[in-house]
This record gives sequence, structure tokens and C-alpha cells, in this order.
Amino acid sequence: MAERDAAIATKDNVATRTSRADVGRAGSQMSTLILGAFVVLVVGILAGTLLNERELVRLFKLDQHFDKESTLLDGVTATVNTAVEDLKQQYAEAFADRVGLKMKEEYHAFSPVLLLPGITSTALELWQGKECASEQFRKKFWGSESMMRNFVRNASCWLEHLGLSNEWDDPENIVLRASEGFSASDFLFPGYFVWAKMLENLRDVGYEPRNMHLLAYDWRQSLEDLESKEAFWEHMAGMVERLRNRNHARRVYIVSHSMGGVLAHYFIHWASHHKGDQWITDNVEGWINIAGPLLGVPKTISAVLSGEMRDTAEFGMFSKQVIGAIFGNDLFVRFFRSLGSLPSMFPSGSPKVWQAFHKAPLLRVQESMKEEASTESHSEATKNVSEPGSPPRRDMILDEPLCKRTDLQETVAGSEYSTATIYELLGKVAPRYFALVQSHYAHGSSGPETVGSLSKKWFSSEQNPLPGAAELKITCMYGVLQSHTTEVGYEYSIDADADESATLLSINTSVSVPEFNLTKGIYNGRGDGTVPWASMVYPCLKWKYGGLLINPARLPVSIREYLEDPSKLSLLDKDYMRGGKYSVGHVEIIANMDVMRDVIKLVSLPLDKPEAKPTLLEDVFATDANDIFEKLHPGRKVGGEE
Repeated sequence: MAERDAAIATKDNVATRTSRADVGRAGSQMSTLILGAFVVLVVGILAGTLLNERELVRLFKLDQHFDKESTLLDGVTATVNTAVEDLKQQYAEAFADRVGLKMKEEYHAFSPVLLLPGITSTALELWQGKECASEQFRKKFWGSESMMRNFVRNASCWLEHLGLSNEWDDPENIVLRASEGFSASDFLFPGYFVWAKMLENLRDVGYEPRNMHLLAYDWRQSLEDLESKEAFWEHMAGMVERLRNRNHARRVYIVSHSMGGVLAHYFIHWASHHKGDQWITDNVEGWINIAGPLLGVPKTISAVLSGEMRDTAEFGMFSKQVIGAIFGNDLFVRFFRSLGSLPSMFPSGSPKVWQAFHKAPLLRVQESMKEEASTESHSEATKNVSEPGSPPRRDMILDEPLCKRTDLQETVAGSEYSTATIYELLGKVAPRYFALVQSHYAHGSSGPETVGSLSKKWFSSEQNPLPGAAELKITCMYGVLQSHTTEVGYEYSIDADADESATLLSINTSVSVPEFNLTKGIYNGRGDGTVPWASMVYPCLKWKYGGLLINPARLPVSIREYLEDPSKLSLLDKDYMRGGKYSVGHVEIIANMDVMRDVIKLVSLPLDKPEAKPTLLEDVFATDANDIFEKLHPGRKVGGEE
């Protein structure tokens, strides 16, 4: 640690760029959190405030679709449409050789399947909006090509409608609801598939709406609000029962992706508590957890602290000017804090685990200020702050008290925060928001445990043993990229240009130390480009090897790692947007040929073995995850007691 700190302190701090291929693979994961899906458009719009429209058109090569009668919107729309058609053609050719078609001669559909998408993967429809969206009734405000048109037309209006209120409710006069059915999550927009390839290959072996259902949901809501506002967990249980009843009493396989894995984990504990372990045994065959962030995702913390992540840091100060010019920095932070689902993916678990897998701090606030600020007189540094004894002034957008720069400099500068202490920082800079988080999730100190507080823990793989449904089968599948391109930690600094603000902290994009995988203030580690390796594998290892305290019913657990294999990468992996049929990136893995083959093997049965029953596949480890786990837990045996 001292070596790293010294390197950061003495380094010339020249920003270094990752290789072009690494940026491409990292960029392909952008859609997994909100900013990633439209950051390029954000940059484009801001460029429009710095350049005139014609310069912007030339910069983004829109001129082939632009004439003197056209507008920026027309140019962007035409370019997007052309790109979409190109993508459709590329993917039609790349995925023509379907694994499902090959397997239909050997396998047939057996267990009913319930698909559970991740965050941002379900389309949201507008049912009520403000004047700026008055013509958008029942249009997809998220999850279609029209969302790009809406964004380009009026970015602030679009963002205002997409977020919830500061209290995680519908904003006044705005109602967005999740679309329903397979079309809610097959494509994010035409040509950009999410579940489409998985659906197509499952269809090949006999799956259709009677034995398969995609459970769409409002991914903005907290897990408790999904039940209190939409009876979601009751609805999910009812759908499990309907699938079973439609299909000769065969038990259902839940197949989740990304945050859908957090929801699946919550559901089995909700079902255990409300319906009993026997209900799970009677109705659920197994759970396939694909790329589930069961220890959270660090970028959720940076998003709610400062509205930043690698997608913004890549552009440095230009990105901050973009966001500030279009939305205002507070509005962007407010948007992320309005998503009640994000705290379900705050990084959690033991700091030792994260260090063992990633060897990086979660978040550090740098001790020194900018040179021009460090020489300010005390009177200059305290201009325009609240008078002594007066109530602290508030940020009206974030509904938070303003923090004084001098106070933060004294209390948090030079501090390092881990998964165990990050909530101290969050509580200090955003006390209202953190109190709201604590009312829904058991993060940090949540007070004495009560019956009502149990549900606040069901999202957490660290705070709950697996249920006692002994026949439930769990399979963890996830990809690991060869390069270190997954966010695992951050270097922050305090804004030297403001005396007091609710958003004084920001990623220090000026610091890069390649030998510590630190680029523009962001520590990068192993993972799938979005979810860190530790978050995907450690909970599954603990379930498998952790003993009776974590797995009291000895549920069978299988772990399947899919390591990026450069020899299998296609030209599509170099298009800086999506990967090909063997990509292991966070979203692309749902369409990975090996993953789809394994899913089909789990949920279906061989045609030549009519008496066969569903079984797990063997473990496949392509990394040293087992060795790391053994170092963390010396002598641990499969099924051994604590």
C-alpha cells in the first residue's frame, strides 16, 4: 500500500490510455448502467454547445445524412438508423450458426424457464408526462430507438422523466411503467440485443410462451418498493406457480442476468420467509445466476457520490463540462440517487475479500488540493458560507445540506474507504439520501434487528444463509476478461473552486499510475467489464465451500467461469460497441455460444434419456479463484462445517 501511495504522490501523473482493444471491450459494457447507454450522445450534445451545428455534424460524420434543410436531430437519427442496419446485418451473419439448432436433435425443453433481466434491461413506457413529453403516451422512454430521439430533442426533459423523485416515488405528473412480455427485454434498441439470442436458441429446443416467461419490472424501484407498490414478489411467485401448473408440475428454472441475480437472491429469501422452504422445493428446480453482482458494483458508489464512473472519466474535464452544460452536475447526481435499485448493488462484503481479488482501495480522497486553492487565505476560502449559528444552507435539487470545503478537507481528505467504511462518507456528504437508503437496505449501521428489518437484508449474499430448500440447484456463470478493464476503486479529490456545495467530491481524473492499474482516477481490475470478479465468484465459492452456516441445507452449487479467449474473438469484438458470439463481456455473455449451450443443458433433457432428471454441470474454473478462496479460508472443505 505504501508503494502505491508513494507512486501516486510522486508520479508525473500523466494520464495514460488503455490500449484501443481494451477501450473497445470496456466500452461494450456501457449499457449496464444508465450513463453508459447514452454517454456518447451526451458528449455529442455538449459539443453542440462548444461548436456550431455544422462543425458538430462534420466532427461526428453526420454530413452524409445532412443537407441545408436538415437539423441536428435528423442527422443523428439517420446516422443511428444506418448504424443499426449495419449491426443487424453483422449479427445476423455472426450468429447464424445457432447452438440451439444443433442441440434440438439431442435435447428437448423440460423445466419451465423464468427469465429475470438486469438493471436497464427492461423497457419503460410513458403513461403520463409533462408538456415536453406530451406526445409520447405509451412510447418507450427507455428501451427503443425513440429514446435516442427523445434524448437528442430534449435531454433535460428525457432525464427528468426517466428518474424517480428524491424519495423514490413517481415525480409529480410523471408516470413510467415497465413494458411487458419478451419484447420488453429482447433488444435495448433495434440491433442492440439483450435477451434476443438466448430466446431464439431456447426456442430451437422447444421453449415458447407456455413454458417460458420473461419477467419485466421497473428496474428503478427499490426491492422493497417493488412489493409495496407493485406486489412484484407475489407476482413472481404466482408466475412460478403458473409455469409449473402449465407444464405437468415440472419445477421452474429461474435464469437471471446482472441485477436480476440480486432480485433472484432476494426472491428465494422472500419465498422462504413468506411461503416456506417447502414451497421452493415444490416449485423451483434451480437458479442460473449469470454475471450476478452479489457483492455489488463499485461504480454505483461513484454514481451516487458525484455522478461519475469510467464512462465519464475517459473524457476527463470535458465530460464534466458536458454534464454541467446539459443537465447541471447536481441534476445528474440527483438522477442516480433517484434510482432506488442502485443501493442493492452497493459494494459489500469483507474488505479482505476485495483486497485478495483486486488489490485496490474502494475509494480514497486525496489529501492535497489544487495548487491554486492551497494558497487561498482563510477569508477567501470561507466566502459565502453560512453564518455561525444559522441553519446550514441546502442544495434545493439534491435536498441536502451544503458541505463546507474546509470541513471536508479536515475530516475526509487523506482518508481511504472500504466496503466496511464507505457509508461513513456517504452519510457525511449526503445524509438525507443515506437515511433513505438505510430505510430500505441494511447498509452500514441500521439499528437493532426487528421482524420488519429482515427484508432489508434479503438482497445481501453476505447477510443471509441460503434457504433450507435442499433440492434447489444453483449455477453461477460469469465471464472474465483477459485485461484489467473493470472498475474496482477510485481516487477522489475535493473541488477547490467552491467554498460549499453538496457535490464537492469528484473523481481525480488527473492521476494515473499504470503499474497499479490506475487510469484517470479509476482503479481497474479483473471482471467482465462491469462487475468485478470478486462480486461474481466469491459468494458462489462461499456457498459451495462455506459450510453449514452459509449453506445449511447443503444446496448443490456449480460454478462455470468463461475466460475471454482471443482465438475465438470475431471482428465484432473490435467494433467498440458489441462483442461477437464468444464474447464474455457483461451484457454479451447472455449470447455467448458456450453459455447458451450450458443453459440449454441445464433446463432441458436429452432425447435419448427419457427417464433423466435435471442435474448440475461440472465446475469449470479458468482462473485461480479457488486458490484465493483457500488463502482466505485455510482448510475449508466442500460441505465442511464452520
